[in-house]
Amino acid sequence: MHSNKHDLVDDIYGKALTHYFNNPGNQEIQVHSDIAETDSYPVSWFFRTTKEFPVLEQKALELCKGKILDVGAGTGIHSLALQDLDMDIHAIDISPGAVNVMQKQGLKNAKLQDFYTIENQKYDTLLMLMNGFGVMGTIEGVPEFFTKADELLSSTGQILVDSSDLIHLYTEEDGSVMFDLNANYHGEITYQMEFNGEMGHPFQWLFIDFHLMQEFAEKAGFKAVKIFEEENNHYLAQITRK
Repeated sequence: MHSNKHDLVDDIYGKALTHYFNNPGNQEIQVHSDIAETDSYPVSWFFRTTKEFPVLEQKALELCKGKILDVGAGTGIHSLALQDLDMDIHAIDISPGAVNVMQKQGLKNAKLQDFYTIENQKYDTLLMLMNGFGVMGTIEGVPEFFTKADELLSSTGQILVDSSDLIHLYTEEDGSVMFDLNANYHGEITYQMEFNGEMGHPFQWLFIDFHLMQEFAEKAGFKAVKIFEEENNHYLAQITRK
């Protein structure tokens, strides 16, 4: 199910972060996908300062409480902001390069770990920013995620996650929507990362529209509330037990 953890063995993402951390400058990571043009992202974006956080991320951090787990924490920018506020923050990622960068940036509780392998822990907040549902890979992975979240959350715990509805990629100029109803869910993407001419393995990534996320949450005994929405149907959700 969790193809992502195996697909990061090449750790192109981690290599890019490490390279930038050691030699900051104008570097880009290319993201190839099966549905859109190749995108280039400046690696500096993954090192943005608290002042550069988009409103959505600022709102998510304001809602964090108790013992927090930052899932897929990347360079640890959100965790570092919370650590600066003396919050009880724990950060995990499956990219060895990313975890190394987090530790070098002074994050105290940064660990190389897959979310699904955490045992005997309870958290009050699961923080999943930069499209946190991506780690599920496909729609089939969502129920399993909620099962694990249920096990890891305290009774009053919450999940703070952002995602997007990719419907805009399929919307024609006249407003009609063109996609094959027999195909997979339109938010399931296959990505490949490239940095400095080195190409990583393909991996699956999920973008989920809010109503579908809400349905999955309900089935799992949770309720999802949309806290904030910005352009291109990119939203922040707060998910708590019913």
